[in-house]
Amino acid sequence: MSINKAALDLIKEFEGFEPMAYHDPVGILTIGYGTTAAADVGIIPREGMVISEAQATEYLRRAVDKFAAQIRPRITMPVNANQFGAMVSLAYNIGPGAFNTSTLLRKFNAGDTAGVAEQFLVWDKAGGRIMRGLHAAVRPSASCF
Repeated sequence: MSINKAALDLIKEFEGFEPMAYHDPVGILTIGYGTTAAADVGIIPREGMVISEAQATEYLRRAVDKFAAQIRPRITMPVNANQFGAMVSLAYNIGPGAFNTSTLLRKFNAGDTAGVAEQFLVWDKAGGRIMRGLHAAVRPSASCF
């Protein structure tokens, strides 16, 4: 299962497009729609690097497809397209490793949808501070459950 256009558009909206490489709130060099070297999708952002919006969309698509493939096997309950998109969006922000060991995934697989919605709200911080963009992004994701 891959994410639908609505989920991809939501990630794009909350990440925002930045054509020039920048340091995110915790100091990681980032470009486009939040792409970092850790995504391992064919780009290593470096100081002064500039990419087009089309390139940024392609790197985002590669990352979400890759992360979707990494988290899908760990999801053991039936999942609809919006729920899956929300979970991939979270994995895009926290990494598939963190997602795959998260309480959120455990609650989803246990059928605790109310607990899943609450768990999305846990992931609105970077470097211990609530980040406006993350906070805004997790609320719609939580509403899918």
